[in-house]
Formats: sequence, C-alpha cells, structure tokens
Amino acid sequence: RGDSGLCVPLELFVSVHSDAGYRTDNTLVGSLGIYSTDFYDGKTAAGLSRLVSRDLADMVMTQVTNDLSRELDYWNRRDLYDRNYGETRDPQVPAIIFEMLSHQNWADMRFGHDPYFKFLMARSIYKGMLRFVSTIHGGKDVVVQPLPVAGLSAEPNKETNEIIVRWTPTQDPSEPTAKPDGYVVYMKKAGKDFDNGHYVSGHDCVFKTEAIPGVLYSFRVEAVNEGGASLPSDEVCAVIAETPDAPSILIVDAFQRLASPLPFDNETTGGFDFDSDPGVIDVKSPGYCGRQLSFDKSQYGKEVGEGMGVSSDEWEGMFLAGNTHDYSVRHASDILAKHYDCNISSSTPVQLPNLDLRGYRIADFILGAQKDDGYSLTRRKAFTPEMLTAISQLTLQGSSIMVSGAFIGSDIHNAKQDAFVADKLKYRFIGTTKTDSICTVQGLDNTATIYSRPNEQNYWLSTTDVLEGVGGAFSTMTYTTGNYSAAIAYPGPGYRVIAFGFPLECITDKETRRSIINISVDFLLGK
Repeated sequence: RGDSGLCVPLELFVSVHSDAGYRTDNTLVGSLGIYSTDFYDGKTAAGLSRLVSRDLADMVMTQVTNDLSRELDYWNRRDLYDRNYGETRDPQVPAIIFEMLSHQNWADMRFGHDPYFKFLMARSIYKGMLRFVSTIHGGKDVVVQPLPVAGLSAEPNKETNEIIVRWTPTQDPSEPTAKPDGYVVYMKKAGKDFDNGHYVSGHDCVFKTEAIPGVLYSFRVEAVNEGGASLPSDEVCAVIAETPDAPSILIVDAFQRLASPLPFDNETTGGFDFDSDPGVIDVKSPGYCGRQLSFDKSQYGKEVGEGMGVSSDEWEGMFLAGNTHDYSVRHASDILAKHYDCNISSSTPVQLPNLDLRGYRIADFILGAQKDDGYSLTRRKAFTPEMLTAISQLTLQGSSIMVSGAFIGSDIHNAKQDAFVADKLKYRFIGTTKTDSICTVQGLDNTATIYSRPNEQNYWLSTTDVLEGVGGAFSTMTYTTGNYSAAIAYPGPGYRVIAFGFPLECITDKETRRSIINISVDFLLGK
C-alpha cells in the first residue's frame, strides 16, 4: 500500500476458474462468485470500500446468468462468498474469483466443451466487467462491442481491375448498443500478412480496392463501434484473371461448424465420445489432455483410477487443430497452383443470395465437417437453403459443381433431401466408413492420406461418407479399407459434377491435394 508500482492504472482483477462438484441428477452446478472484504482495513489502494468487489462479483454473476438463461433456457446462479483467497485478498483493486461452472459435472461440461458456449460465457463476463467499470466511474450507459459479421464475399471486377468485398452485419437483440458504427477491412496478398486495415464508415457494407491481375487477395472484416471491435470474420479471397477469356470460379466456404466431442448420457454412463465424433475446435485449443477413459457414473467424485471423467494424457501439451475459417483461401491457392489464369470469387453461404451467379464455369462448395450433429448449441446443416437455391440456379445455367465434405451424403439423408442431391449433384448416400488410425483414398492418379487422428496441423475426421453415382455418374476414388466409393464424377450432359465424401483440405500432403483438386478442375472445365 502506498506503492505506485509501475504507474499503470488497473481497474479490476478477475480470476476465471472452473469449480469442482457434481450432481447425480444431471442438473447444472452453475456459477459462483468469490470476493474478500476483511483485509487492508476494508479498503482498496484508491480508498474505496472493498465491498465494491462484491458489486463486481454480483454484476458479473447477474450478466452471465441473464445471458446464458436466455440462450440455454436456464443457467444456475450459485452464491456470492466473502472468503479469504489470495486472488481476491491481495489485489489493491476490486477483485473477484468467478467460478464459471463445474469441470466435474457432466451437465456443465456438456456446455463447457461447446465453442459457442465459450464465446457466450466470455462475452457475458466482459459485459459484466464493462458495466462495473462504467458504474464505478459514475457512468450509466455503456456501448457493447459488436458481434462478428454474418456473411462475407469477395468478387473481382474485370472491367475496373477492382475487387469488391461485401458483408452482412449481425444484430445483437440482447444489446441494442452493440450496433456497428463502421467496419475495418483487413487485406493481404498471397504469401504476405494482413495489413493494418481499411475503415469503412457508417452502414456501408461494401469495400472496393484496386487489384493486380493474377494476384490472390484475401480479406476479413471486423465490425467496430465505441465499445471496441468484434471478432474477425471468416476469410474470403478473390483473383482477377490476366486474360479476358479466363474461366470464372466461385468458391463457397460452407464449413462453419464448431462443436464439442459427441456428448452422451444414460442411467449408468456418460461423457464424451471422441472416437464417434471429435467435434470441431475453433481454430486450435489446448483444452483436452486425452480421451475420456472412465464413463461409469457410479464413480462420480473420484479423481483418480476409475473416477467418472478420468482421461488419458496423450494430448497434453498439444494445441489440437480445428476450423481455421480460411478454406476458400486454401482452395484458391491450390487451384492457382496449376490454373493460374482464372477469375476467382468466394463467399460464405449467407451472402450467396446477394451474388450474381451468372458467368461462373465452376462452383466449388467446401463443406468440411459441416453437419447438423443434433447436440450443438449452433446447429449447422451441410446444405443451407441458400446453397440449395444456388446449386439449382448454377446447374440450370450449365455451371459445373465440385463439392466436398465428410457429411455431404449423410447429413442430406438425415434431412430427407436425397432426391435433390440425386437430381442435381448425381450421387446417393450409401453409408459411412470409420477412418480408424490410417485412412487412405485412391483414384484420380493419386493415393491420399486423410487426417484421422488428433493433431496440431489440421482438423481430423472419425468418419467419412460413402457415395454412389446415379444418373450416369461413376466412382472416381475409393477408400482403401473396404474399397468403398469415396468420390463420384458426372460427365453431363448439361453440366459436370465431382463430389468427394471427404474434405479435400484433410488430405495430409499438399502436392497430392493440389493434384486431385486440379485434375477435378480440368474435368469440370471439360479438358
């Protein structure tokens, strides 16, 4: 006390924890707040009553409870404790421990492993802290940072040598102030880093930039207001061809799924089944030390041996890979490795209705591990209504289609849309095949290995789809195990299709992946 330290003004101290404890009835443990008042004469270094720490805990708890209850229908608010912990006792500013949830309780971790829940929880904690800081300084109104933009596209304009980027803002109905005042568009050329950004004011959702023909440009957008900046959008990209007769290719990055490993629960067992469905991590995460080994609910409360939830240590120290939100850029780079002279546009599915689809020779739909898994907080169908409409228009006008993903058959089958796929994309779902420890695919003059185990380089798969061609389509690749059909090709008439029952970006070797993609592009162009 009396020490000015490094003269850096500190507003508060929040220590975010997970708690222990479990419920055998599968109900939530929920959130707890802790603060300390009976130290340093009950004052902070600034002379405030240490009861302000209770106010901070209450405001964070209230914000989290309200936000999560709105999204999840219910969230359990526990107590506020005045306790002697170093993290709340020693700081000379308002300080709390916030116990988000119980890491020992299945009902809590059912949400805790969901990437969208992590975002909700983090945003709620931020909003509680924001409102506390405003209150402690005598303010009333706050401005909450915007949500990330929902849709994004980038299109080349060959006449003006410009690239046009468009996006769709996301409204936050729970926070009227979280409206964007403007946007920052970040841009980079192939092989370079993103620049410092270009501000677009007001409600304009369009950015134009001059571009050098033959150069791949990538873009991402952040929404901004007085409260700060949103998380960045997915990346999109575009290329202007060097010659006037070059083909135009549309790349649609429809892989937006984020999910926990498959949760399951019954009377005697419960937990997460990594082997059936590992879920999809957001970018990368150190959040798993290994597979769950013990699922026996009678062993709740034991922290070693056969204790419920005990796991292995095989992934300790690893940042496991997930959805990097840049797959249109990856596919464009692979296409340009051989087809260097072409116009490339890219889009997320939400933005498709705003695009002029005429003139595209090929549309490449990237579905990755997209599917409606039935358990995630954000449900993601493999084929959205916008995509189905776009595919109908593209095939009607004679544009050829490339589509790839682990669930492009099974998710459509579950949605009872098999007839559409058979009619437009010329394949039928036969079944799924487990990738096991090594998954290889043969065909198109290549043998490709697919990421099938947890790793730090690329998201991985536990199952892929088996496809059968219909209406004149034929198999072009097979899974080595079982010799099941992994991909089909349709030679026409009218348009061409090539469909892969696995994600192309999950091929481990770059040159093999590029070879398969460019053989496919040649086929779709009729070469």
